[in-house]
Order: sequence, then structure tokens, then C-alpha cells
Amino acid sequence: MRAPFPGKLLVAVEGNFINDARIVTLDGNTGEVRFPVKQEYAPNVHVTAMLLRKATDIGEGSVGRAFGAIPLLVDNLSNKMSLNVDAPAEVRPESELSLSVKAEPGAVVTIAAVDEGIMQLSGSEDPDPFGFFYARRALGVESADTFAMLYPDLARVMGASDAGGGMAMMAESRFMRTEGIRRVKPVSFWSGPLTAGNDGTVNYTAKLPDFQGALRIVAVGLDGKRFGTGKTITRVRSPLALTPTLPRFMATGDSIEMPVTVRNDMGSDAAVTVNVNVTGAASSEAKPSTMQLRAGTEDTIYIPITANDGAGGKASVTVTATSGKESRSVSTDLPVRPALPFKRDNAFGSLSQPEGQLVPEAEGYVPGTLTRSVTLSRMPMARFAGKLKHLLRYPYGCAEQTASRAFPLIRFGKLAEAFAPELVKDRSPAFMVQSAIMRLVTMQTGSGGFGFWPGGEEPQPWVSAYVTHFLLEAKQAGYTSPGMLQRALGYMRSLATQRPNDLRPTAYALFTLAKAGTPDRGSMDELRDKRLAKLSPLSRTLLACAYALSGDMESFNALLAELPEVKDGREDGGRM
Repeated sequence: MRAPFPGKLLVAVEGNFINDARIVTLDGNTGEVRFPVKQEYAPNVHVTAMLLRKATDIGEGSVGRAFGAIPLLVDNLSNKMSLNVDAPAEVRPESELSLSVKAEPGAVVTIAAVDEGIMQLSGSEDPDPFGFFYARRALGVESADTFAMLYPDLARVMGASDAGGGMAMMAESRFMRTEGIRRVKPVSFWSGPLTAGNDGTVNYTAKLPDFQGALRIVAVGLDGKRFGTGKTITRVRSPLALTPTLPRFMATGDSIEMPVTVRNDMGSDAAVTVNVNVTGAASSEAKPSTMQLRAGTEDTIYIPITANDGAGGKASVTVTATSGKESRSVSTDLPVRPALPFKRDNAFGSLSQPEGQLVPEAEGYVPGTLTRSVTLSRMPMARFAGKLKHLLRYPYGCAEQTASRAFPLIRFGKLAEAFAPELVKDRSPAFMVQSAIMRLVTMQTGSGGFGFWPGGEEPQPWVSAYVTHFLLEAKQAGYTSPGMLQRALGYMRSLATQRPNDLRPTAYALFTLAKAGTPDRGSMDELRDKRLAKLSPLSRTLLACAYALSGDMESFNALLAELPEVKDGREDGGRM
């Protein structure tokens, strides 16, 4: 065993299950573990090792566990039985073909004779049961630890309310992805294929970026069937080291003192001058500062930086250290966020004259951050242009959101082309609707309902009714959903007979069946006659519309004799 550090080592021999295991203590980086190789291990097993070190031995930035696995091939030629087939070298057509096979006593043998032309045309290989049954086996034991569970508590990030759609995954991705937090750009080069000259030499040049550390250089060579690998380590280091430390971000109006550590590895005492240049969304009034550094020592100075007022943006901080002919410069991008969340207001008005004031002046915005867009049209639907753009830009894609993004385009494709041309110039509204239908195919379950996400096994009743409603509207507009709608309506018929505590999905299912021209009058009447008091205003409205679509306007008017109360303002979640 070769390990990256000492510790407790769990070594196991595994196949479809754990065959054998040992726990040993590694005092150094190498060790030896002995296992008996058993016949049942053929054709192969896997040797896995899990190494752990004490918590008190884990330094900052170091790892506390390591894992490795390697297959162990077991010689199984003794299990290969020899079969000798004896056949004549040549026989005549329409004559008897005599074959004989020499095998082990008690063996079961099958014989086949197939046209060689068929075998050549089909590219078929000869049957090889030994190769099949003694092929190398995959590791059947799953190994896991709790390392992947050590993420920040997302409940504190999202607040007290549950996140909907893709918002929870996007919040989690802020901790797991790297592009948002990666400040040091990775250094990597690849030469591509190069051909050695007559003397066997290959030359390649790479321009290094602003980087200090070590580079592993690996060369892989190919010559016919010959392969080779060589590697070495190259360290990249400046005699004048400069390390500025900045926060991940600043907010507008913030002020900080940036620590800048300078190290002198030039071999002699020296005076080092540090200068800072800040551009973009931040500024600094710091003057050049000079420090005396002895050889092999370092010192830290603090430079004030202020984030500018306004909408924020990106600031670029460049720190330069100079000593004689030596100079070192480090540039860092610093995001500056607004101190307040983004705000958007929609206002509507009309003009009876060629000029006039549409809406009053906006209030409550940070000066210099306001952007206004005005849409003029003879169409009253222009008042929804802003909401349509928001809907088309909506970044999440569960079943409800996929249908919601495409739903208005079924009827208002021309409106989107008129008021959001930049969002539909590459993809027409019709294409976006059909694409949404094809995405919803991946969310339909075996029962015909729809889960929230692709591959879901359990249908969500309300979402299923909503998507079925969308598919019905799309069908009436000429869109196709091969096989989807029939299966979805089958689930609606099942949902219409269910009586859960929340009757809203049931009422919605009855509405979709009536809209499809196949109303379930029995379930509708039972809901109206026996459970009317339990119906919410939404459920009662959906049931009334189901009666109207069925041609029963008397029941429609009776259910809506008292109009349901509609709440004012924006609805955060629930079922609109």
C-alpha cells in the first residue's frame, strides 16, 4: 500500500459483496496487507482501501481521508475446458456430414453449423461462453462517505419559506460550483500533437500567466505499438512575492482596508515600494508606500479601498511592488454588488394627444441606477409586454414553469414578436411552444401524470392538471403532442374520482376533462351536491367552468351566484 499520509486503513476484497477485510495502522506512507486468494474470486475481485487520519492530525487545507480501488485478476485458465471437434476436410452436397467432439466426461455440448457467408456478412463472433462467464467483473459494492453532505445550511440562505422550482438547486449550486468563487485562474497548457525531428527532439514554448506555484509537466509518447510517459515538476516563483487579500465582494458604499503582504526572497535587504491602482466600481486614494525588508522576511501593509455609490459592477484592483530592477504586479477582479436589491416597477397610461406625461416620475431608486424603457402601441395588450419578457426569460424549467413559459405563446405569439423581438428572433414562438411540449414528454410518468422534473416517478396532481390544460390549448392551436395528451387525460379520469382533503386538483381534473369533450358528469354532480361546502373559491370556479363547457349553464350560474373573493396583490406561490 502506498498512501498520501499515515492513519487507520480499512482494506477490503470486494466483488458483489465484501469477501474479506482488514483494518491496519499505517505508521508511514507505505504498508503491506496479506489476503488469501480463493478460487471463488475468479475471474477477478477488487481491492479497496479507505484511509482516515485523526481529526487532531488534520491541518488547515489538508485532507482527512483518502480512497483507492484496484482490480485483482485471478488466474482461471484451469476452468477452461478443451473441446476437440473432428470433421471431415471435405464432403459432397446432399451427403451426410459426420462430426465428432472430444470433451470431458459428463459435459453438455451443443453443435451448430452456420453458413460462413452469413457469419462474414453479419460480422458475428464465435460463441465464447468462457469469455462471457469469466469476463472481468465490475465492482458491485458501493462505497460512500458523508463528505458530500458537508455543505452550508441552505435554509438560512433561502429564508423561512420553501423555494420553488429550480430556485433551491440554484441556491445550492452557489456553494458547489466553482466559477463564482474562483479567483485564481487555473494554469494549463497543451501543445497538441508534435513530431520529433531526426534527432528525436521536440520543442514547445508556453507563455506562463501571473502565477506562483508548481507545474507538473507530463509527456506522453507513441511510436507504433510502443507507449511511454515521462513527468517532472517545475516550480514557478518570484523573488519578490506579493499577496493582496480581498473579500469575495463589496457592496456599494463599503470601505475596507486591504492587507498586502510583501516577501523579500531576493537574497539581500531591500527597500520595496508598493503602489495600488483601482478602477471600475471602486476607488482608492492610497499613495505609494515604501517598506524596508530584510532578506527572507515579509511585512504587511493596509491599503484603503472604497466601493463607489451607484449600481455596482466590477472593480479591478492592481497592486504593484517594485525594488530596483525587480517588480511584481497582481491584478484582482472584485465584484461590487448594489446595497439594495433590484427593483422593477410597471406603470401604464394612455395618450390622447401627441405628447403628454404617461406616468409620474419614479421614486425610491438610487440616483444613477435607474433605467427606463417605454413601449408604445395601439394594442391594449401592450401593458403586459414587461411581464411577457420576464416570463420568457424565466430561468427555471420544472413542469409547471416549462408550461407557463410557453402557455401565453399559444395565443399571443404575435404579441411576443412585437414586444420582445430580441427574445424570439432566433426561435419563433411556435418553435418555443413545441420545444416545451417535447421537454414535458420527459416529465410524464407511467400513470400519464407529470412529475416536477424529468425522470420523476410520482405524478403531482395539480401540476399534471395544469400541464394537461396546456396540452389541450396547444392541440386546439394546431400543435402536436404524440401520445402525451391521451395518457394525460387517462390520469385526469383517475384523478377526477379521488377525494383528497385538497379538492382543487380534483376540480381542475374535471375542468380539463370537460374541455377535452369528455366530462365526468357523475363526479361533477357528486362534488357539487355532497362536497360544495368544502370547495375553495378556486375549486368552485373550476367546477362551474366544467359545467359550462359541458353545456349546463344552469349549474354554472348556480355555482357562481356568489362570486368568489379574489385577493388583491401578488400571489407568492400556491395555485394561481
